[in-house]
Amino acid sequence: MTNYQPDAVFYERGDIKLEQDTRTLDLQMPSMINNMFIGLWVICLLAALAIISRGYVFLGILIVGIPTFIGMVLKPTFALSMVVFVLPIGAGYGIKGMVSLDRFVGIALAVSFLLNAMLTRPKFKLSHFFLLVQIIFVFWIAMNLLRTPVLAYELRLIFTQIQLLAFSLIIYWIFQNSDNKTYIWVLRSYIAGAMGSIFLTVITGASMSSDINARFAGTGELDVDPNTMCILMALGVFTSLYLMVRDKSLLWRLFYLAAIVCLPIMMVRTGSRGGAVAFIATILSPLLFMRQMVKKPALYLALIFAAVIMAGAVRYVMKAQLVEESVAERYSDVGHAQNALEYRLSLIQDAIKEVLKNPLGTTFGGWWVKGAKHIAHNDFFHLLGTCGYAGAMLFVLLLISVLQTVRHIPPSIEKVYARSIVIFLIIAGMDIFTCFDKYFWIFMMIAISAERMNSFYNRPPVSNTDEYQMAVEQDNSVVWSA
Repeated sequence: MTNYQPDAVFYERGDIKLEQDTRTLDLQMPSMINNMFIGLWVICLLAALAIISRGYVFLGILIVGIPTFIGMVLKPTFALSMVVFVLPIGAGYGIKGMVSLDRFVGIALAVSFLLNAMLTRPKFKLSHFFLLVQIIFVFWIAMNLLRTPVLAYELRLIFTQIQLLAFSLIIYWIFQNSDNKTYIWVLRSYIAGAMGSIFLTVITGASMSSDINARFAGTGELDVDPNTMCILMALGVFTSLYLMVRDKSLLWRLFYLAAIVCLPIMMVRTGSRGGAVAFIATILSPLLFMRQMVKKPALYLALIFAAVIMAGAVRYVMKAQLVEESVAERYSDVGHAQNALEYRLSLIQDAIKEVLKNPLGTTFGGWWVKGAKHIAHNDFFHLLGTCGYAGAMLFVLLLISVLQTVRHIPPSIEKVYARSIVIFLIIAGMDIFTCFDKYFWIFMMIAISAERMNSFYNRPPVSNTDEYQMAVEQDNSVVWSA
């Protein structure tokens, strides 16, 4: 990050604003206190793991949970980092039928952020069109699904959507009141969590064949969809590629390199064909933006180099027959793939038939009551069949709004990263129902916030005080961040 003077004036997207380099919700403390807190938290974590391994689960949770929650209140950056850290592994752990680890940490984020907001009173401006559309989207789903023949099921879905909306607003709030260091640490935490899921696989001896189809779906006791695991691993690859360029730490870069090699291998082991197609299409998507490739050739050369490394790692796994036979057949058996495609098309046809009969949709409970054996493996068509024309169109408007945000980012690594996330989630959503999953909304917020983070790396200082005085006279929206 460029070290400007603390009272420097910056131009940000043509709007003249006065900001300090460090603008964060985190309660400011001396670096020595911060380091002591991190060290204490690590000690508590190790002690908790040792206690849990001896069978004292509740005591171990208390030992690590209390200091973790205190840290989340004091440091929303730490809170958000904890959320994304447990995202790749937390869904597989928890109390079956009640709460999983990642949902528990998400609730802790909401409570801790409320307490932090009472202390810091951060400014919040609902200025992004995406969030406005999301609010309308959730409201429509909530009102529409109340027509259901299975009210208890729909109420649970409505509550989930309200949680995801609150979750999105909190993440947006944290990023908009933080600097680029927060962005880097949050993404670092996600990579650590993704690699942690692989580490748990190794130390627990979890076999890839533990799933009924021999597909990797995590190591926890709770069920996780292999398609979801594939998407989480793929998002980790794109994040590692971004941090490999933006993060200047040599140690972390070695860690990202390891992730770029390991995560694609785990993607293959999930046996997710839809995730694999979305990943390959996203890796090739920069070829569609030739003008930007000419402006930033180094970024695309790095991307090609990383693609070669990933392809080599996957080829080695397949050649060495390190993937279970049933998983390998999913990629090589054309007949099986054709049957799966025909099945998905039949579900899409069912969704179209239902919306033609009822423009408001069947509701999710009504979808099951009508005898459907599975959800339509497509975000748009399943929303079309269950939430009607309005629900599907609002979802399309959500995607258009985030694509517009990415389009406005100047050519940079942030633009490449944000565009890769959005393209991947859109393509994956054509074969996997993703829009009710937490990772979808977290990474949409990350993509939206890339526009602001890019401004921290590309904003020329105004050194002349007279220029600032002229700016104040011409623009009343000058903001001082104390």
